[in-house]
Amino acid sequence: MTDCWIEIGSQDRLACRLIGWRVPGPQAAERRRKLRLLQKKRGRGEPSQEALKACDWMFLVTNVPKEKLSFREAIVLYRARWQIELLFKHWKSIGLIATLTGKNDAAIMVRLWARLCASVIQHWLTVYCSWRPDLLISFA
Repeated sequence: MTDCWIEIGSQDRLACRLIGWRVPGPQAAERRRKLRLLQKKRGRGEPSQEALKACDWMFLVTNVPKEKLSFREAIVLYRARWQIELLFKHWKSIGLIATLTGKNDAAIMVRLWARLCASVIQHWLTVYCSWRPDLLISFA
């Protein structure tokens, strides 16, 4: 684990906390595999030793001081943020939120809210049914 202050920015410098922790071995190995694959796909050679070593770590950068955000709280918030990112990705791909059309703003808003409600209901049903082994429902 590491938690230290750094400065970022090429012209205007901003003091930030660098928070880092080691990831489990299998996760680090998968990251290295993906990095090598990406380098090969881009026509580059083997990744540098520094890049391969960085695969062992997870880094967060924040300007929130330790008094307001502990190391553990930062990790919990990062994981929650990732779940929110996945939710937005789901809304955009399944709910087609980015492709709303309508004759006026009211029609577009009705479609937006209908799609968001349908997505939430679908999520609730998926969670509910996944906890009920006696229900044999396919969502495919």
